[in-house]
Amino acid sequence: MKYLTAFVFLAMLAAPATVAHAEDANVAGSYRVDGTNFDGSAYRGTAEIVMTGKNTCHIHWKIGRDDFNGFCLVRGRIFTSGYRGGNSVGLVSYDIKEDGAISGIWAIDGKTGTGTETLTPAR
Repeated sequence: MKYLTAFVFLAMLAAPATVAHAEDANVAGSYRVDGTNFDGSAYRGTAEIVMTGKNTCHIHWKIGRDDFNGFCLVRGRIFTSGYRGGNSVGLVSYDIKEDGAISGIWAIDGKTGTGTETLTPAR
């Protein structure tokens, strides 16, 4: 029991530092975009993310001739954004990877299916 108590105490000390670090994710920057549409066809483009607060941001995608703008929220390693492009409104949910890539799925209101997308930091 003594060892269990010590382990729990050490875990409690370590947990807040881990959570605080994860919540401080700054995803600001330029990205290369690689994705798939609902039908599996591929697309490419660019994205620019600007942090507007500790956990909020704006994102702009340029995919071919189309522009999409979104308001985003970062919490830990989760990145979500609502976005608008033309007459479409959508939602994207990403995981922030250790290497800085951001990968996830997206959907458009009123459409069936999801697409996939990976944002890779431009170097």
